[in-house]
Amino acid sequence: MKLSAIRQNIKEEQKANSIYFRFEDGLNTLRFVSEILPIFKSFENGKAKVYLTEAGAAKDTSKDGPRRRFLVWAIDRKTNTIKQVEFGGSVMDQIFDIAGTPGYEFDETPNYDFHITKTGENLDTNYAVVGARSDTPITEDEKQKILGLEPLIESVKKDAVDLKEIDPNQPPF
Repeated sequence: MKLSAIRQNIKEEQKANSIYFRFEDGLNTLRFVSEILPIFKSFENGKAKVYLTEAGAAKDTSKDGPRRRFLVWAIDRKTNTIKQVEFGGSVMDQIFDIAGTPGYEFDETPNYDFHITKTGENLDTNYAVVGARSDTPITEDEKQKILGLEPLIESVKKDAVDLKEIDPNQPPF
């Protein structure tokens, strides 16, 4: 087997075994199955620092500072797996717009898929978000997978820098 084929197989295996979704170029179809969780994230020396509160993020000392990001558990319709999806403000703004459109309203989780098209790369990456034209029912198999998910906030707390600053009697947002 050629070295390039081995490398590709390893990349595909790592992607399949990861809980994190990576947007591919072109169309990505996702069904959000949890609340959308706002976080703050920065990088220092190649390591990510995650903050659950704005107050915690304000104490960040990294060069570029933290950026607001959003996390959600979603079904990747291409692989039929549930992954943790992270996206920025440009995607979230489009989701807000869609959720405010008659027939597409939702408060926690939508009854339809999102088609998110990625173009470009690095700082020239763009995302176009469209709500599917019809509701997509969750299958019984998907329901079982969703029931087995760790709550998103619990997943993020493992890496949160500002966890000790959160009042357990108050939600972080």
